[in-house]
Amino acid sequence: MNIIQRFLLLLFLIPTVLFGQTEKYQLVVNGGAGYSFLGTSIWKFIYFPTTGQVTSVSVPYSGTVDFGLSDKFSVGLGCAYQSLTDNIDWGSFYLRKDEVVDEKMSRLNTAVRLLYHFDASDNADLYMGFRTGLSFWKETNDSGDPYFTPTIPNKTFPSIQYLLGFRLYIAAGIGIHGEIGLGTPYLAEGGLSFRIYSNKSKCKTKQ
Repeated sequence: MNIIQRFLLLLFLIPTVLFGQTEKYQLVVNGGAGYSFLGTSIWKFIYFPTTGQVTSVSVPYSGTVDFGLSDKFSVGLGCAYQSLTDNIDWGSFYLRKDEVVDEKMSRLNTAVRLLYHFDASDNADLYMGFRTGLSFWKETNDSGDPYFTPTIPNKTFPSIQYLLGFRLYIAAGIGIHGEIGLGTPYLAEGGLSFRIYSNKSKCKTKQ
């Protein structure tokens, strides 16, 4: 059983024991890392020249903040970063020679997301939703050819992601989370979650 299969098994076993929710005015801060198609064989087939080689790929680092609108819905902001380096055999007509170009690319994704949370428990939270935003690509290279064509130029692209995730709280306000997603910026992600209650939520509890 590979890592993704284990992750999916955990994702669907947890709700059979604990069903989770958010609460109105609740704030949850999440941070973690994951896995994406960037630098994989699928990505190289779509974007990468046959004369190039990927030399390193970072994991996607992710951070999100979710605010509870009600017991069922939350809205949040997300940010994710990932980088890749490669080298390309470039036949330059301008320089009249071949050169090996070292290229570095990075993707910064910022987005908003809307989540639906399933039935209630204080210890766990199962949710689904979508995320939409912008991906800012930055590319640098050491080519001496002003006509060098980058793999992905410095551009901004819209992004969308459909996701399914869970949070499991293991201590007061501290938990772990995992998500699987279809779209940008990751296929799977996991890390730590910190649950914070606003003053409005505390006042409501005291009433």
